[in-house]
Amino acid sequence: MCEQCSAATTDLGEPIPGIMLVQATKDGGCMKAGQYGLVEENDPFLIFDMKPTPDPCEGLSDEEVNGFEQAEIQVMMDWLDIARNFDNLFRVSLDTGWRFVDACRRAGYKATDGSVAIWFFHRAGEMLNKRLFVNTNFSGQEMRIIGHHTGVTEQPDGVEVSEEDDS
Repeated sequence: MCEQCSAATTDLGEPIPGIMLVQATKDGGCMKAGQYGLVEENDPFLIFDMKPTPDPCEGLSDEEVNGFEQAEIQVMMDWLDIARNFDNLFRVSLDTGWRFVDACRRAGYKATDGSVAIWFFHRAGEMLNKRLFVNTNFSGQEMRIIGHHTGVTEQPDGVEVSEEDDS
């Protein structure tokens, strides 16, 4: 049985062309419940524990970052530690690595952006914050929730869904 099947993974989206981000909902052969995986075709080529999150300093000027209070500096340093840990565990075959970097370049990565793995960690985190959720409601009909924090929904005609704040 494939790892995605045995771990009952949830498809979280495609942060870069041809690479899916998945999350295990139960223990499988290699993946444990809650872990994330990067999938090119079928089985994950990279499994990791940390949830991708966007860089908290993205879009800020040097002056804004230099003006951070201690708590903001700590948030920035914590994110960088997690992103570096992701970068350090990113060990794949040359062929897979080449395809990964090529997909990142097609999605906008430039060598001047620094570590491709940290760039990807940020991009995947942004995708998770904006992604299209597909859930099944109590009647088995598919319901789409657009934008994790927006509360905007689309559902089949005649289906009412109560919105709850998930934060």
